[in-house]
Amino acid sequence: MSPISLHRVFRWFFAATSGCCAAQVLAEQEAGLVCEYAEIQPGEVDFDNPREQLRQELGLTIPENALIGEVYVFNREIFDATDPEEDHWIYRTANALHIRTREETARYQLLFKSGDPYDPHMLQQSERALRDKSYLYNAWVRPFRVCGRVVDVAVVTRDLWTLLPALGFSRSGGENTTVLGLTDENFLGYGKRLAFSHKKDESRTGFTVDYQDPNLLGSRWSSQLTFSENSDGYRRAAQFVRPFYKVGANWSGGVGYNREQLTQKLYYRGDSVSEFKQRLENYNLFSGHSIGGGEFSDHRLLYGYEYAHYDFSEEAGETPPDPFPEDRTLSYPWIGYEYREDLYFQTYNFNQIQQIEDIPTGLQLYARLGWSSESFGASEDQWVLKSGISRALIAERLQFADFQFDQSGYWSPSGDRLENLILGLQTRYLRTDSKRKNSWYAALNLAYSKDLTSDLQLTLGGDNGLRGYPLRYQTGDRSFLLTLERRYYSNWHPFELFRLGGAVFVDMGRAWFPGEDNGPNNGVLHDVGIGLRLTSSRIQVTRVLHLDIAVPLDRDEGGGEEIDGVQFLIRGRQTF
Repeated sequence: MSPISLHRVFRWFFAATSGCCAAQVLAEQEAGLVCEYAEIQPGEVDFDNPREQLRQELGLTIPENALIGEVYVFNREIFDATDPEEDHWIYRTANALHIRTREETARYQLLFKSGDPYDPHMLQQSERALRDKSYLYNAWVRPFRVCGRVVDVAVVTRDLWTLLPALGFSRSGGENTTVLGLTDENFLGYGKRLAFSHKKDESRTGFTVDYQDPNLLGSRWSSQLTFSENSDGYRRAAQFVRPFYKVGANWSGGVGYNREQLTQKLYYRGDSVSEFKQRLENYNLFSGHSIGGGEFSDHRLLYGYEYAHYDFSEEAGETPPDPFPEDRTLSYPWIGYEYREDLYFQTYNFNQIQQIEDIPTGLQLYARLGWSSESFGASEDQWVLKSGISRALIAERLQFADFQFDQSGYWSPSGDRLENLILGLQTRYLRTDSKRKNSWYAALNLAYSKDLTSDLQLTLGGDNGLRGYPLRYQTGDRSFLLTLERRYYSNWHPFELFRLGGAVFVDMGRAWFPGEDNGPNNGVLHDVGIGLRLTSSRIQVTRVLHLDIAVPLDRDEGGGEEIDGVQFLIRGRQTF
């Protein structure tokens, strides 16, 4: 049956079941309409050429009051056997062994169905939701055929290989982390995550089982279950959440539980100077409702309850912190407000390599106020304050800048004092050339804390951006980190498997207590380095592999003997 005749069958069915619009649709059918086809058809979408994908124009005229007709889902294999460069027995074997994403799994992410009014914003949100799934390399959701008032939509995705042995190694600040296990981010093609892992780092060794279901029983609810047994304790966690899955979603809600025990350490110049045991028991539940907005924005009212109990004890044979942290309990109802603008900048070669990315540009604002009271079982009466704001400052074809500010803390009215106040500001700027092969990148991170309890520290070192220095090398109640990079994004696609990039970088930062002796090497620290970036277009890797060589430039101020002359870093990061 030809596509047009199949479409006519659908339209007769739609006419018979659509109520008010049936007569008009039947009249259009009897008129013998000629269908208009998009210039780009589903089979012509090239996910390995993001530059052309962004340039593509459909060339369709969508009439007013159009309705969605058929919704076709085309889920591609990992490798295209019709492409001579991918027609290899190894790739064909991988396709044969791979369980392809099931059609219903993709349809769960769609915000539209046959018979709905045509709304391009619903298609855009659906495409972003699919592209956000770790088991899919990319997604394309577009109208491809118009017959009268009926618009047929194609959903094109490409799978990634997701069943992977978790063989991981990273090195940062002179410390190694190894991971062994087995992970499938698309278990049996249903989009669920099942992972078993054994991890060893400088703090602990442990075994973890993690299960995540983004569409519980085919619904908008998601679930996550985590079980860990570690050398210093354990973790048991469960979470069930129904998010605001689209602009205009009426409500959200969820419940969570987390119970864990672990050994915490405090650091000085990258070395552990005290250890203690911490036990945490946490429960939370929340709900939220949309209270209005526009086509691309939402105002939301949130409310909930949270309980958190922290219990501290000494670690046998280890030096305890002085002063020793006091047990504390938070128990509070809270109310909050959230505003979201659903605006995005579509680009490539930003956080990833040669892959379409959706970068949020709209205003995102949240604020939460809670009252933790002794009458609810809390240690003391406190206001709980949390807020944040983010927005793009520049969103143009060749340059982008944004910022994010977050705040959290507690205020005790009886003592008129703050506790665990933490402020953070992050800004970043990227400017690229017209071919997006080279770019300049700059990022500035500022942090400030006040009256932290003695179990918490603000640190700066090789683990959070100062790549030429040991982990948690400097401590303080405030810090800054400035990063400058010259980035290169390669078009080379070796074995049709990998994407490569590189960077030359300079880091500059400091953490300190003002007016105090912060020990040797307490000034602004600098490092320079060069790095390789590696990711895959066929294998599910949630992070970009960083292979960096960093040279510290400040080693001779009385505290440089513990700093290696060259730091070798192997890490997985969410961004380039």
